[in-house]
Amino acid sequence: MVYYCTVEKEGDEYIAQFPDMTTIVTCGFSLEEALDMAKEALDGCLESAISHGTSIPAPVCTNGYPITVEENTESRTSLVTEAELV
Repeated sequence: MVYYCTVEKEGDEYIAQFPDMTTIVTCGFSLEEALDMAKEALDGCLESAISHGTSIPAPVCTNGYPITVEENTESRTSLVTEAELV
């Protein structure tokens, strides 16, 4: 499963966010760091949603940087497929 992340440079920081997951906003001092932080934030948000039984929005945005949710990681995508995607 792939969610797309948008990144904007603001001052010395790169702000990363997911149009499909509007509660996730993170940053880094380089593009690479911002994307790494975005992946970590997405993983955490998905794991939290799954553990709380919260529905997870299906990815529809196709603009930005693709962030792949690992399908082989039992605690991530295998559980996402069991969750209700809206």
